[in-house]
Amino acid sequence: MGASWWTGADSPLRYTELVIRQFTIQNFKSLDEFRLPPEPHRLGQFVCLVGLNGAGKSTVLQAFDFVGQLVTGKVEDWLKRREWEAGDLRSAGKKRGAIEFSVSFAFPHIGEVVWRGEFTTASLRCQAESIVVDGDRVLRLRGQRLVAKRAGGEETAIPCRRVPPGAGGRQAIR
Repeated sequence: MGASWWTGADSPLRYTELVIRQFTIQNFKSLDEFRLPPEPHRLGQFVCLVGLNGAGKSTVLQAFDFVGQLVTGKVEDWLKRREWEAGDLRSAGKKRGAIEFSVSFAFPHIGEVVWRGEFTTASLRCQAESIVVDGDRVLRLRGQRLVAKRAGGEETAIPCRRVPPGAGGRQAIR
């Protein structure tokens, strides 16, 4: 699954292809411990979902859409447009617990970048997130603590505050 993006006039990468290599999600609707594609495979440029009616093809697409909404921080608006309640997102057998996800991207000149997170339906936000580049965790967020790893390996804590739901955006650095 690929998406093209523009990196800006000053960037050495003027135009590049971003490719999703792997997608996992747990506790989202009927998907629990779901992985696309199964190990040890990686997604290619073309992905086709095939299955019987009611097999979960639409739920997989909804999961991708949900994670995409996490990027914008507008999950509440997304739920309203779908006429869903926050509780509709979790797997039916699980009344509690976060929706956990990871998306692995292949970036030319950078390598593999993995975004992981835990989303809680009570607060409609991620309670924890991390970014891993080629196996090295470079950024993590838990609660109101953001920790970034510098080039030399030193970690720096950056205080941040939550943006109220519905205000748009994600975190604000103080």
